[in-house]
Amino acid sequence: MRVNLQRARAIAVLAGMAAGAAILVADAADRPVADEVWSTKIVMDKVHVGKQSLLSVVQKDLRQAEPDWKSDEKNLTEIIRLISMLTKEKPPRGSQEAWNKLVQDYVHGAKAARQNVKEHRRQPARAALEKVISTCDECHDNHGIK
Repeated sequence: MRVNLQRARAIAVLAGMAAGAAILVADAADRPVADEVWSTKIVMDKVHVGKQSLLSVVQKDLRQAEPDWKSDEKNLTEIIRLISMLTKEKPPRGSQEAWNKLVQDYVHGAKAARQNVKEHRRQPARAALEKVISTCDECHDNHGIK
């Protein structure tokens, strides 16, 4: 009986390690390496498209009575990283300078939201995110797909 229990524990540990490795591999495949640049479409999909997009998740959480501040900070950090990549992309139309300015405006707003999240200030964080979202129309009107 003792041998079977030890064997069961060993199998459980190995299964847990395998599951953890699979999660790490899947997560690594979903993140660019340091110098890699994702396309504008991929960045926008990850940040904006769907109920599970990074921005949607943060916005929804900030409507809760007790937000998950650590998760929101992590998601905002990822949003900042991904959106910052867009300065390395060429805009579909319009000038690179105007494109870069809008990207920087977005990043600046996301950083303000992240700072408010760090300080557990829900309303200012939500206001900063609304300001970030207001850059979307201008960018799409001047540079992208309508």
